Amino acid sequence: VYLLIVRILIRNSVVAILEEKGDFVSESLILRKRGVDIDDDYWGRIINFNEVQRLELIVEPSHGTNYWRLGLKFSQNEVFTSARYGQNFPLFHLTKDAGEDALKVHYYNENGTQEPIPDNTIIKNYKNEKVTVTVEISNNLREVIKITIRDENNKIVFDKDLNFVFHKFAQLFAWGDGNDYEINIKNYLYSK
Repeated sequence: VYLLIVRILIRNSVVAILEEKGDFVSESLILRKRGVDIDDDYWGRIINFNEVQRLELIVEPSHGTNYWRLGLKFSQNEVFTSARYGQNFPLFHLTKDAGEDALKVHYYNENGTQEPIPDNTIIKNYKNEKVTVTVEISNNLREVIKITIRDENNKIVFDKDLNFVFHKFAQLFAWGDGNDYEINIKNYLYSK
């Protein structure tokens, strides 16, 4: 028992040291429908991509969650509209519909218009398995926001650059369009 306690203390100290150095911050959360009139659930942190190089989300819907959305709404500053998307608030989100065994992606641009994504079904025969979403600022030839999604076997199922470079603030949230949902998320924020 004493050895187990020492191991836990050492492990927690290592995580705390890494977080204090600013290499990364990690947090677990559950987003869910909060009530009859409260469909949207937000992570309380605004992500500032001027300070964060990469955001990694390990997403796993709870058993029985058949209809859900998980999105990142982007803004030019730390102020966000209450609408899910709109003029100057691009939205990228995962979609799982009831009665369908598919995980899809959707994107609304900075004009509030849905942009077609060819073959937006990224996982067929999807059964609420874990997926990993990575969002990062890419500085190859031009600065863009790069979104990569991997399935539970770490295979890339989506990889796209989104050109809204002036929208470096993001807000993570989920919703179910009136349906009950629960999504478990492990976040990793990596500093620049």
